[in-house]
Amino acid sequence: MEMFWPFVGGVAIFTILFIAGGQLFVVTRMITEDNTPVSLALYYLANSMPAILVFTFPMAVLLGALLAFGRLSGESELTALKAGGISFLRTAFPGLMLTLFITFIALVINNLFAPNATYIAQNILFEQLMKNQDMIRENLVIKENDEEGMERVVFSRKLLPRENRMEDATIQYYKGRVMVRQVRAKDVYYKPSEGKWFLKLAYIEDYAKGPEPGYFSVAREVYLPLKKSPDQLAARERRPEEMNREQLAARLDQMETEGFENENEHKKYREYEVYYHQKIAIPFTCFVFGMFGIPLGVRPNRTNRAVGLGISIIFIFLYYVLMSIGMAMGRNGLMPTFWAAWMPNMVFAVAGMVLLIKVGKQ
Repeated sequence: MEMFWPFVGGVAIFTILFIAGGQLFVVTRMITEDNTPVSLALYYLANSMPAILVFTFPMAVLLGALLAFGRLSGESELTALKAGGISFLRTAFPGLMLTLFITFIALVINNLFAPNATYIAQNILFEQLMKNQDMIRENLVIKENDEEGMERVVFSRKLLPRENRMEDATIQYYKGRVMVRQVRAKDVYYKPSEGKWFLKLAYIEDYAKGPEPGYFSVAREVYLPLKKSPDQLAARERRPEEMNREQLAARLDQMETEGFENENEHKKYREYEVYYHQKIAIPFTCFVFGMFGIPLGVRPNRTNRAVGLGISIIFIFLYYVLMSIGMAMGRNGLMPTFWAAWMPNMVFAVAGMVLLIKVGKQ
């Protein structure tokens, strides 16, 4: 309980700091500049909260550990416990169990609630920023498989969802890795009443063997069996932080199946891998910060809130510097992605174990 209430206060403090540093400005701009209803702006803020809590939980654990064990040390309660035959490790055990429980809560939030909530929040922001602009997607690439197992790849220079059409489209059909047909059209339009896409004045090339066309034809109108409507095609794709571990694993499998054409695609794959491992590594920081903060809080003088908050901010800053370095090294292939995601935790875990052993021997 000595750790729990400072932890709750830390969550409140750090969450307010996060909101004041980012979300508050966004909400204000949405209401004042984009004429967003207050209820929708608050809904955006509410959906931003789970992702914020995942980051503020470890910060609050560190603050709670520093304050609780600083007080126990400053008022000589740890000395009294030791005189009664109770070791420091036994005294620290309930605090470590509390941090392990908080780690479990953070894991649940980070994998079950935060990804979808963040996706909803960012969609609200995207729609509000784009509602007064022409929603146009350029250089669109769509990959689908038809009922016969043939892969269909659609390239479009421009998608105009409000006009229900695409411009300068090329559709390639593959059996395995062999292209068997290519269709080109300047205009592709969508009929909402039928829920179907059509190519206007389509140029069709069928390939018999090899790249030379075996059959060439022109059609006034050709049905294009795309499964998504213009609005669905214009929808923003999920970013890695908006996916849970299962979605990230599926995306990684898809990227492996499609292969890598250049180094940028390799970097993107490694970036997704780092995020995949961070889905566990970041919540586990709660336990690591507890293991580090409990012995760090043991000092002759009682630790007040201001000192505890200052020390917490210093080590939190150091942690996120290490996390940024690990992300960059993992993305660029300078370190295996697993170690890149877990490097900050390992640094603080080793420091925490050393401190626990050292304080336990004193």
